[in-house]
Amino acid sequence: MVISIANVVLMPLSFAGNIFVEPATMPGRLRAFVEVTPLSHVATAALAAVCGPLVLFLYGRRG
Repeated sequence: MVISIANVVLMPLSFAGNIFVEPATMPGRLRAFVEVTPLSHVATAALAAVCGPLVLFLYGRRG
């Protein structure tokens, strides 16, 4: 039951977030909603947490 309720909440948030679509291409109201959605912030932070160390490692190997 809890998983079903969580899916009802998370599915619209994931499709209205910046996971699949760049917010710059969204209409104004939806873009404003995406900018304050916690799931968008988590997705951006996860991307930075994965790509940041990888880029630093590759940059260090090059020098």
